[in-house]
Amino acid sequence: AIAAALLCAVGQRRRTCRYRDERRRCGCLEFIVSRRRGTGRLLVSRARRFLRGCRVARLYSGADLSRPLALKAHASWGFRAIDTARWAQAGLNLYGTGDVCYMALDV
Repeated sequence: AIAAALLCAVGQRRRTCRYRDERRRCGCLEFIVSRRRGTGRLLVSRARRFLRGCRVARLYSGADLSRPLALKAHASWGFRAIDTARWAQAGLNLYGTGDVCYMALDV
């Protein structure tokens, strides 16, 4: 039930935006936090499947660097660091506060 609710949130966060006359679509996960080991991997796996079904090629997430394991977790899920220009090109707003590593995952 939790995974279904989170996937619903992913679907709502999927964006279509215009950049240089091209339509760009992406998914963006926010606040992946769990005390249960493996929950984040399961969420990312299901989000990838959902987005593939919608023909969305990329999933974005900002790793909160104030959390000691956030960057390691994102890397283990297959995310790679990207610059702020690429994040903005996807139509996503930059975080106004905090230390964030912007990341992307090809689905």
